[in-house]
Amino acid sequence: MSDGPSYLDSLPCIAARVGYGEVGKYGELGYEGKRVTVRGRSYTHALSAHPPSHLCFALEGRFETFRCEVALNDDVTLSASHADFQVSVDGRQVAPMPFVVAGEPPREIVVNCAGAQRLELSVRTSRWDFCHAVWLDPELLTTDTRRERRCVDCLERVEIALPTETPRADLCIATIVSPGYEPLLTSLLRSLTANGGCPGARVVALMVDPDERCVQAVEQSGALPVHCHALARVNATVKSALYSVARIVNAERYLCLDADILVLGDLKPLFAALDAVREGSILVARDAQLGYDPLLQQLCRRYAGRPSDMEALLGQVFDEGNYDLIVNDGVFAGSRGALLALDGIIRGMRGAPAWVDARPDHGWRNQFIFNLALARLHCGVEIAPVYNWQTHECDVDLEAESGQVLTRGGGRAVRLLHFCGPGRDRYPEIRARFA
Repeated sequence: MSDGPSYLDSLPCIAARVGYGEVGKYGELGYEGKRVTVRGRSYTHALSAHPPSHLCFALEGRFETFRCEVALNDDVTLSASHADFQVSVDGRQVAPMPFVVAGEPPREIVVNCAGAQRLELSVRTSRWDFCHAVWLDPELLTTDTRRERRCVDCLERVEIALPTETPRADLCIATIVSPGYEPLLTSLLRSLTANGGCPGARVVALMVDPDERCVQAVEQSGALPVHCHALARVNATVKSALYSVARIVNAERYLCLDADILVLGDLKPLFAALDAVREGSILVARDAQLGYDPLLQQLCRRYAGRPSDMEALLGQVFDEGNYDLIVNDGVFAGSRGALLALDGIIRGMRGAPAWVDARPDHGWRNQFIFNLALARLHCGVEIAPVYNWQTHECDVDLEAESGQVLTRGGGRAVRLLHFCGPGRDRYPEIRARFA
């Protein structure tokens, strides 16, 4: 049994290309005799590769997980440069981490590389000067040294007991439930089976401090149960565990759904859209209540915040305040790389958990953090409202002959009907179909 991780900078680099200087290993910056230092901390193990750069390492199938943090070195002036990091395994891109800005906290990357022969690290930039890109503590974990079988979600709402063997699937559909919400979960999963058109998907249910009825509901549905223990008040903010689902299940694509949703139509077009958008995109639906006001205004009006909160959370603010695709996080979909990037940037907002907890009377501040992450990553792609039709603001018609649920006025078929907030008790005759 191994007594610790291996570090990537200890392995031979079989191919290397950097835009300036040399490849820095063991904490060397690779030029001017400098060392890697990020936010005042020096590193014994780090790779430095000024973009455009590409490093390739032979793994020979010996490792299970690659884990590191990425950042720009401290000698870069705050916000003077930025970089896009990318990890590839056996020639396949698996973990994009876009728009890492000088001065912001390091972002974590975790990649499954079980059985892989080759690991490649690439960095690109449109701000070449002083783009001192670094890979911090680049660990390679074997079966014996892999990450602990528990993890905490990116907003520190719950501790997640990871399955003994990491589930693998082409498509993962995930939801979260806590005691008292079992009827919603049952309706969601029954409607998914009846109408979703994705029988091969791995369905995962995160259970927060479940009681017997909660466990029974998940087991009867055939979903994979994942036990979670609450670290904070159990309210709508615990859904942030879904932001970290790519750490729990190893899938190609993910669809995350609130438990108060009914699946009323074929979801294959949604998954096809993931193949059409650029890598790293996350499919989201606009919040029907919040409209088109930019994120900074929404922060103050809807999320009980102040303008200074954005700088406190991000460290350096660019144009995020003008971002106007303000979404409801009850439905979102993306690739593994996209969701790992989402998880990583939220973890980099060191003050985010405390900010969410600062207003316990405001139970959906997590949604602002979700929107802020999308704004920084420039990764949100808007989908049609019928994939997150929100009953607290939107009406539907139930067609008598076919039983089909249509949007009122537009007459489009609703695919995902979201009984959110004050709209949870509307249209009982529709929910009764799957009770």
